[in-house]
Amino acid sequence: MVREGRMMITYQPLRGRPNFFRLVLQSSQVTSRDLEYFINTIEELAQNSQE
Repeated sequence: MVREGRMMITYQPLRGRPNFFRLVLQSSQVTSRDLEYFINTIEELAQNSQE
């Protein structure tokens, strides 16, 4: 996501569990469309990485 310039999002482990995406939203202007874009982008990049 960061390499392609789509989103800047961090990841981190939690108490011995694998890394996970950590999304922090601090804007009242975030819409459901923005969240759909986020989820769709993760799904798309995950599918591309398996090919």
